[in-house]
Amino acid sequence: MAIGILSLGVLAIRDLKLTFGFFVLSFLGVVPFSFYIFSILKEIKELKQIKGK
Repeated sequence: MAIGILSLGVLAIRDLKLTFGFFVLSFLGVVPFSFYIFSILKEIKELKQIKGK
């Protein structure tokens, strides 16, 4: 997860084109990370609905 984000950051700083390997690494890092964030947001939304009742 962190490796993918870190590789994206390094490439952005150096202004290089994404190679296939870096693309796969960053994809494998960003996708689970985004799912993780969405699950947290979903839980917060559910908790607010329970509190509102």
